Amino acid sequence: MKKQSRLLIALVLVTMLVGLFPLNASAANPFLPLWERVPDGEPRVFTDPETGEERLYVYGSHDSRISGYCGPDHVVWSAPVNDPNNWRYDGEAFHVDQLNGANYVDRDGVTKQLIVDVDANLRVMLYAPDVVYHPENKKYYMYVFVDGMWHVNPDPPAGLNRRRHPMFVVSSDSPAGPFRDPKFVTLAFDPAVLVDTAKNEDGKSRVYLYYTPEETRNLYACELDPDDMATILPDTLHYPLLETGQAPKNTMPDWVAPFHMFEGSSIRKVGDTYLLAYCRAVRATQTATTGISEIGWAYSDNPFGDPAQGSPWTFGGVVVDNRGEQVADPYTGALGTYTFTGGNVHGGMAEVNGQWYQIFHRSTNISSKRQAMAEPFNLRFVDGKPVIDQVELTSQGFEIDGLDPFKEQYAGYACYILPASGAASPQFFSQNNDASLNFDPNAPRNDWYPVMNIRNRSWLGYKYFNFGAGVAGAGQIKLVLTLLEKAAGTVNIYVGDPKTKFSDPEQPKTLIGTMELNGAGSAAHTVAAIVDKEKLVGKKGIYLEFLSERSGEICQINKLQFKLDAVAGITAPEVLDTVNDETISYGVSVSNLADTNLFEITAKFDSENLAYEDSVLELPDSDNAQFLGAPAYDPDTGVYKATVVKLQQGALFDYSELTKLLTVNFTPKAAIADAAEVSAELLSFEYQQIQEDGVDAAPAYAALEPSRAATAVTTHKRFDFNNDGKINMSDISLIVYNYYLSKTGDDGWDRARPFDANRDGFVNVVDILIICSYFN
Repeated sequence: MKKQSRLLIALVLVTMLVGLFPLNASAANPFLPLWERVPDGEPRVFTDPETGEERLYVYGSHDSRISGYCGPDHVVWSAPVNDPNNWRYDGEAFHVDQLNGANYVDRDGVTKQLIVDVDANLRVMLYAPDVVYHPENKKYYMYVFVDGMWHVNPDPPAGLNRRRHPMFVVSSDSPAGPFRDPKFVTLAFDPAVLVDTAKNEDGKSRVYLYYTPEETRNLYACELDPDDMATILPDTLHYPLLETGQAPKNTMPDWVAPFHMFEGSSIRKVGDTYLLAYCRAVRATQTATTGISEIGWAYSDNPFGDPAQGSPWTFGGVVVDNRGEQVADPYTGALGTYTFTGGNVHGGMAEVNGQWYQIFHRSTNISSKRQAMAEPFNLRFVDGKPVIDQVELTSQGFEIDGLDPFKEQYAGYACYILPASGAASPQFFSQNNDASLNFDPNAPRNDWYPVMNIRNRSWLGYKYFNFGAGVAGAGQIKLVLTLLEKAAGTVNIYVGDPKTKFSDPEQPKTLIGTMELNGAGSAAHTVAAIVDKEKLVGKKGIYLEFLSERSGEICQINKLQFKLDAVAGITAPEVLDTVNDETISYGVSVSNLADTNLFEITAKFDSENLAYEDSVLELPDSDNAQFLGAPAYDPDTGVYKATVVKLQQGALFDYSELTKLLTVNFTPKAAIADAAEVSAELLSFEYQQIQEDGVDAAPAYAALEPSRAATAVTTHKRFDFNNDGKINMSDISLIVYNYYLSKTGDDGWDRARPFDANRDGFVNVVDILIICSYFN
């Protein structure tokens, strides 16, 4: 009964802990899962109140509707600042329903109640928010506004704009929300807020609000009362440069050159310099735009760019353009072709571990499904003035050293597409455009987010993969595509060097391989092609050109991965169990083993602390293999030797992926102590082919890296993971915080394996309950 009570208590605690730590997500560019759609991203570094850990939080709109920009909710994602690829869903922070009945002041000065009725298609949706923390108030504040309030009662006089954008501020004790208690601020949109290091006469941090009215698309700025974070302080409003009758407060960037201010401002302070990022659009008139895809920036030494307080705003340039870059059309030679689908843009800057990033969004060619992007940039000061060079649109996101080419990557990370627009442009899938949209991060998904509409003369490019020092020695490199074929065609594979700076000309591309598509098959499958590995050294751009006789779609591509088709590689004995009162097991694995039906393993184990028990062949029954005689073990030297043979004549071993060959089991000797170190060393792996006439083919030896030849093991009591001599919730917390829901095949499975108590290849609540039964 006591044991059952302990299990029940442990289960309750585990359930609470698991609920606090949702499933993680990690990606490149876009940096959130490809089914998620968070444009207008405002990045903020805050301290997680639950853990004390600094995290990067991203707040934005949520394209959660079937069609149309934005939706009725704001969701939050965050990542540790020391691991900005490990994104966590923190839940819904705010919903427009909370504004139903909220008071706002209309243009006529009358206080009215906001009516939220999404079902009636009044289009009351939430657009781009911003979030700040006020250190004296010790609260987080989210600035939200609704868009699409039409037919407001009573209707305004004829000729006046009938739209309303009431802006509110809501607050929370947590950066992830939920945010509550709406207070009306003003009629405006695209709020940007700065809690300054400068203090007012009462010793409280000053707060500045930047916003854009729908009617003018100009930028206004004012100071807010830090006590309620909602009231605009008298005589603090600053107007756009083109406003008349407001001088000397006409100080804010306008839509004319050089600023070309459009919307989507974001404000930061670096040292004593104020940095203003915004959506930049070159316009001939106030309403006619030619592109709204650039993140422009300006700077001043005061929050209003007011010459009376210091210096005016100075245009700094462009940070990034979500249209990519202009190149020559590969078939016509025409100049000025952009390399990505352009669209509206909005986002903010953040410094993470000393590196600055611009957060923004890209379009996906499918309705309004926009995805969060990140590009690193170099912010530096020259003669006291900030300098930011324009950066490329890349596939890297926070993986600024380049993507791992030997890891499976989504085709949707492409940052270079041709043609970039029109009916023949490749399209990026995020979710089905129907009523089944699902933004629950825990929902089951089929992991199919392909690049679609790939046609004759389509291009996909990836900047950049990092091949490091390259691959030396024997073997080949293959590019493997996971795809769905629609028609026969050819895929030409090119490589290109990275540009040193954005203004450099387009880098030449070198053909390194060709892949043929036969157009067969209605199911997803893989197609591979050998590429020239000599060209794959360091950071490289990879480009795929598609050619076909068909005018329509050729294929859809979901993933791509480079694979080393090399000589066999043997993995040193890995620890499967390290308890000092039961069997200690070692596993031996191999990869790229082919064209053989016999192999011999030689290893050396710690004969002083371990007594050999037996060996178990781990290969599947379908392999029809067995030990050739009993494995030999010398108890004096610890040398172990086992030979495995394929019984079926003409059948060969064929393991391209890492495959477990056998497990060697030992019983600890009586003298072994807690936290004792026992060793295992792989000496050799020889494989050969026994031909039908009984003649041996020439033996071959597996590649054996010295760094992986030996394994040192520290023994411990079963399930005492932190080696403190006790099995308690401290050990359980290691699972919940680090390894919960890890499974065989994950990158970190080697570290998670000891927590798989029932050895089913999956760390879940069953393992936690088993470990709880050992509590002492």
